[in-house]
Amino acid sequence: MRLGRGSDIWHKPALSAVIAMGIPNLLLLGLGRLDLAVYTAAGSMCVLYAHGLPYAARARTLVWVILGMTATTGVGLVTAAATESTAVRVAVAALLAAAHKVVCDATRMGPPGNLIFTFIGASCLFFPQRFVAIPLHVDLTLAGGLLAWVVCMAPALVRPRGPERTAVARALEAAARLAGTAEGEPGHARARHAAAAAVNAAWHTVLLVPVPTPERAADRYRLELLLARAESGAADPRQLGAWARALRRNMPLPDLFPLGPEAEQVAGVAAEEAAVTALLRRHAPDRPRHSLLHALGPGSPLLPIGVRVAIGCALAGWASMALGVGRPYWAVITAAAVFQANMTLSWGRAVHRALGNFLGLAVFVALLPITRTGSLAIVLVALFFQFGAEATISRGYWLGAVSVTNLSLLMTEFAQPQPVRELIGDRVLDTVLGVVIGLLCCALVTNRRAAGRTEKALESTAAAHEAAARLVAQGAAPAPHAHELAWARTAWPAPFSNCATRRTPRPASGGSAPSPRNRSQPPNARATSSWPNWHGGSTPCGLLHQPTLGTDSAQIPHGDGPAAHVPGARPRHTRAGQGPWTRRRRVRPGPARTALVPGPAMEGKTVEDVVATVLRQWQQVRPDLDTAPMALIGRLNRCSALLQQAADAPLTRAGLSRAEFDILGTLRRVDRSLTPKQLARETFASGAAITKRVRTLEERGLVGRRADERDRRVSHLTLTDEGRELIDELLPEQLAYEATLLAGLSEERRNGLATELGDLLLVLEGRLGGALRH
Repeated sequence: MRLGRGSDIWHKPALSAVIAMGIPNLLLLGLGRLDLAVYTAAGSMCVLYAHGLPYAARARTLVWVILGMTATTGVGLVTAAATESTAVRVAVAALLAAAHKVVCDATRMGPPGNLIFTFIGASCLFFPQRFVAIPLHVDLTLAGGLLAWVVCMAPALVRPRGPERTAVARALEAAARLAGTAEGEPGHARARHAAAAAVNAAWHTVLLVPVPTPERAADRYRLELLLARAESGAADPRQLGAWARALRRNMPLPDLFPLGPEAEQVAGVAAEEAAVTALLRRHAPDRPRHSLLHALGPGSPLLPIGVRVAIGCALAGWASMALGVGRPYWAVITAAAVFQANMTLSWGRAVHRALGNFLGLAVFVALLPITRTGSLAIVLVALFFQFGAEATISRGYWLGAVSVTNLSLLMTEFAQPQPVRELIGDRVLDTVLGVVIGLLCCALVTNRRAAGRTEKALESTAAAHEAAARLVAQGAAPAPHAHELAWARTAWPAPFSNCATRRTPRPASGGSAPSPRNRSQPPNARATSSWPNWHGGSTPCGLLHQPTLGTDSAQIPHGDGPAAHVPGARPRHTRAGQGPWTRRRRVRPGPARTALVPGPAMEGKTVEDVVATVLRQWQQVRPDLDTAPMALIGRLNRCSALLQQAADAPLTRAGLSRAEFDILGTLRRVDRSLTPKQLARETFASGAAITKRVRTLEERGLVGRRADERDRRVSHLTLTDEGRELIDELLPEQLAYEATLLAGLSEERRNGLATELGDLLLVLEGRLGGALRH
């Protein structure tokens, strides 16, 4: 019963709920029709959803929530008007509860999840109803939902980037707290769990941010870098806290120079998303992604969950009916609330639910002298408990249940006062029956299908990571095979467990845990331990982004590549499972982790780039060598590797490689058709490579080909309208993205560096250009 840390945005859903419910309630009170408030409240409760999503995603999600709530209300009212049979109404309520559970799990609907839908649907089934009044009541629900949409979206006018900034700030604060505790200290395990959960949630939020303009793309990139820095463990906890405060105060986002692992991590997000998108387009072009029907098709692990909920809710409602309760909807709701991912969690939820209900009933009785004074008192007290439910439920479920119980009881009094003794007795009986029968169904109706699915996915994840680690250690970077990515998408359907973001793999549903009788290590814990490298380096992403330096002169590791061949350099990979989320690991800037231009985390510290370390080591073992060329060429190669890793992210989001982008860019800037030979000369590529890349672009409809009128063996390549539109849209975003990467240098230094590199390029082109072109 210990109270936890409350949500940092608890006031937002609490105030939103009061506004969305208070306006129609007070309006109906003024019109003398408070009996209609239960229908507007059904729509107004949609305001509780999607508060953690960026506003674009929030707007779309709320539309579906409102439509689902309206449909649920309609089904409940039609059933109530069609039959007086309590048994039939309970059966419909149980089927609705099962549908709500399955659909919310399949669509990853966050808190409060399915329970609000079930509460509204079960309540409407037991309202006295006539067919002629149903259209008005459904319209009132829809009107309440539209008001909820407006209330939820209104903050976008003041702070349009608020949700994603708050999510990243929360992750930075959690990472800072973890860095302040050592392994074995009290609270370390809790801090580790909180940090992993906060970073995971922040990645999900940030990846939903649209990037319609270069400015938005640059802002999202800065947020991704902050998350990568938080995961890496390389930033000082005080710096993480300062960044978090800046985000919450709506201050400008910091410009960070991405270290090698961070650049790979951010670029890996786009690379993997594009790879999966291309795979699905190629292997299942006719099947819509994230299809709800596909998620609920034959073999889905969600179906046994729905069966469990339907059986438990129906039995609880029928048992309550048999014991004389006239409207046993509360037993259905209580049973639906008990079902959790495994037996341990279900026991905990049952205890919390029962305690909260009983305490809530005691509070309701104590407040009767106030609530029975008139309709205005009922409305005001109901709004108070609505605020209290959202303000306290993140601290403890039982505490929030106290307010929820009072709110539900007061809603039954909107139309007319209810007999107190009967009302209290029914709620006590329904609570006991719902808890007991819900727990019995959890124990008896298991989900072995999901258990096997989870075990297979965990084994596949472990095997894939071991293979990836071997390939990265060997310096190989093959593209992932189609069947491997397809299996990953199937094993962890939505969202796909992103290697770059280190999202903890989880089953398709919170309810798809192994059988409660299975006492082996819980799948979520095993999934966390089987997904290593919760830090700056990522072995799977090393496969996606491991360019070759192309020189032996500097022997410099890049990205997450092995550093064993550089004496004294620290390897960036630790053993599996060893990162800042598993043990305290304060990393001080050292030779293998320094950036060419110190960012905010490096202020006031002496830094030395990795090339300088290599030069110093060579001087120690071979002082007779002139290593001056290595100082320049090694740094050029190092910069080229890092920039290519970081700068390709916008291209990968568009499904393009750097080489394909160069072809499109060349055709756009010359603004005329080119032959494959001319294109190869312009892009410094071989004829075979051009042929392969052009074929890919032709298949996508970005490049067109026409035969020469005089020599049919010669073809001319041009951009299609779609290709021209893509490059015109992508180039500004790419330039803004690259400008962000160079933000650590002043404009004067950038211009000077460009001039010096231009001089070097002229020299090299004079000596090597002809040979390379021909």
